[in-house]
Amino acid sequence: MTNLEAYEALLRRHDWHYGRSDDPKVVRKGQSEASELHCARTKIDPQGDIWNSIAPADFHVAPLVSRAQVDPRDAEIATLKRHNKDLAGRADRLRRAIEGVVGHPDLGIEAHRQLRNALDLEQSIETLKARKAM
Repeated sequence: MTNLEAYEALLRRHDWHYGRSDDPKVVRKGQSEASELHCARTKIDPQGDIWNSIAPADFHVAPLVSRAQVDPRDAEIATLKRHNKDLAGRADRLRRAIEGVVGHPDLGIEAHRQLRNALDLEQSIETLKARKAM
């Protein structure tokens, strides 16, 4: 499946009225999908032609910029920033978990696993920073 096909499929199955739901899970999922759609739109459909052909009339969008002005790296940079933020949050949670375990007299396999995960996350963050600097 190409990016264009995936974008169209996501537009077709998106719950456009997620904001009306009383279920917080539905709202979170809808917000996440909407964010993903808007990010993909900047790269795939900056004029909004595909979006407007699929979305209900209440959700039509105006063109972002002319096609000549779109930088294909913008979407990639936004994705890297999102991943970087997510990894930093995960690393912080692991650091707090490790600090809680370090005071325990029985530092076993679990502590070593958490330390290894924290180091892996730190390496991932450094890799993303290096990519961003390119």
